[in-house]
Amino acid sequence: MKARIWAETVGFVAFLILGFISLGYPNFAADKTLWWTIAGIFVAVLFFEICFVSPYVHARDLLSTVEALKDRMKSRLTISGGKVEKSFMVSEKTFYFRPMLELKGTEPLFNVEARITQIKKDGEILKLYEQLQLAMHPTAGPTLAVLMPNTLGLVDLIRADSNKRPELALVWPYVTIDRGLVASGHTYHIDIRISYLTAASNALSQDCAAVFCWKDDPSASRFEVVTQPL
Repeated sequence: MKARIWAETVGFVAFLILGFISLGYPNFAADKTLWWTIAGIFVAVLFFEICFVSPYVHARDLLSTVEALKDRMKSRLTISGGKVEKSFMVSEKTFYFRPMLELKGTEPLFNVEARITQIKKDGEILKLYEQLQLAMHPTAGPTLAVLMPNTLGLVDLIRADSNKRPELALVWPYVTIDRGLVASGHTYHIDIRISYLTAASNALSQDCAAVFCWKDDPSASRFEVVTQPL
C-alpha cells in the first residue's frame, strides 16, 4: 500500500510539472479544463487513500500481527512416540513404551493425566467397564502437576513386569482388566485421552492411539503412537 501511494504521488507531481510546463508555453497545446479535472481526480484519490484506505490497511495488518502473536503464545500439545529415544526405554531389568508429550507455546499446562478409553485386540473392541488411568513419568503417579513449554512429558503406557513380560502401566489395581493382556502376541490398538488444565483453568483433552504387538523381545516388538484414535 505504501509503495502504491508513493508511486501515485510521484506520478501526480510529474503530471503537475508537465501540466505547468504545457500551460506556460504556447507551443504545447493543453486543455485547461481536462488538466484541472485530471488533477482533481488525482488529489481526490490520494486524499481518500491517505485518509481512509491506508489507516484501514495499517490497522488490519496490526490486528493480523497481534493475532499471529497470540496464536504463537497458545499452548500446543504434540503427542508422538515409537521405537525412538525416550519413548522406548530398555535396560537389562526393565523396559518402557511411552507416548511423548511435547508442549509448544509460552504457557504451561497443569494436572496432566492420561487414560485408556478403548482397547482393540486384532481389530475387536474389548469391553472396558471404566477408563484406565496410566502412570505419568517420572512420578509414576496419576498426575503430572505441571508441563512446561518446550519440555517433554512422558506417559507410561506399557512396561515390563517382574517376569520381563509387558503389561499396561496402570496406576490403580483395576480388577476388571488383566494388565498383562498385551503380552499375548496379538496386535493391540489402544486409544488414549490426555486431559489437562490450561493457564486460564480451561479443562481440555486430546486423543491419540498406540499400536503394540509383543514379539517376545522389546526390540523386536511393534510400538508406535499415532495422533488420532484408530
